[in-house]
Amino acid sequence: MYPSESLRELAEKIGVDPDGLEETVKRFNENAAKGIDPDFHRGSLYFEGMGHGGGSAELNIGPINKPPFYAIPIYFGTLGTSGGPKIDENGQVISIRGNKIPGLYAAGNAAMSILGPTYPGAGATIGPAMTWGYLAGIASAKEPSRNIE
Repeated sequence: MYPSESLRELAEKIGVDPDGLEETVKRFNENAAKGIDPDFHRGSLYFEGMGHGGGSAELNIGPINKPPFYAIPIYFGTLGTSGGPKIDENGQVISIRGNKIPGLYAAGNAAMSILGPTYPGAGATIGPAMTWGYLAGIASAKEPSRNIE
C-alpha cells in the first residue's frame, strides 16, 4: 500500500504520470458531483445497492479529495468458474459418457457450478464448495483402498 498526502506524490510512488493522475481524478470528481460514472457505470446495476432498493450513484461514487490518498497493487486472478467437470450428489466426477470416475471427486470452483453460468454475488461459491467438499470427503472415505505398490 502506498499512502500519500497528495496525488502528485502518489503518482511518483507508483510510477504514473502525475499530471495524468491529477486530470483523471479531476474528471472523476466532476462526474461524481453530477452523480454519474461514464467510465465504469457504477451505481447503474440493481446488484450494487440491492440492500437499499437498487443501485444508485449516491451509494457508489463520491469525490476523491481528502488525503491521505492510497494506491495498492492489483494482480490478475480468477474469481469463479461456470464450467468444470460434472459431478453427482456426492461430488464424484462423471465422465462424458455418464459413468462415475472411481476415486475422482471435485468441489468448489474445480467442479461444475450449481448456479450454471451465473454468479449472484460475493461468497456464492463458498457454500457449494464447503458442501460438496464435505460430501466428497464422506463418499471417498467409503471407497475401497486403491493403494498401488
